[in-house]
Amino acid sequence: MEKRLYPIVLLTVLLALLAAAGYNLPPSEGATPIRVLLDNKGGKIVFEHKAHAEGYGLECSSCHHAENLDKGISPCGECHNAETAEFGLLNRMEAFHQSCMGCHEEVGSGPYGKAQCNQCHLK
Repeated sequence: MEKRLYPIVLLTVLLALLAAAGYNLPPSEGATPIRVLLDNKGGKIVFEHKAHAEGYGLECSSCHHAENLDKGISPCGECHNAETAEFGLLNRMEAFHQSCMGCHEEVGSGPYGKAQCNQCHLK
C-alpha cells in the first residue's frame, strides 16, 4: 500500500469506530425530545414534545404515568394494547385520545373534536 493511503485508511477506521460507538451508546437520560413521531392507522402524528414539555410548562407526569418516570419512560403501547384492553386498561388510541384531546378541551386550545382529526393525523 502506498504511504499516502495510510492516513486515509487510519482516518476511515477511526471514523467507523466512532460511528459504531455513537450508535451503540444509549440516549442521554433526561433529554427532552423535540418531536415524537407516532405511527398509526389514522395517519402519522408529529407530536411537538419539547413545546408541550417546556413551552407550556407541563410536568412529565401530566402525560406519563408517575411509576414509569422512575424506571425510565417506556412506550405507551407496551401496556396500552389490545391484550391489556381486554382487562379494562385503555388501548393506545383510547389513552392518547383521552389524554391529548381531554387536555386540549380542558384548556380550550388545540384540536379536540372529531372534526379536527386532520390537525394531528397526517395522511
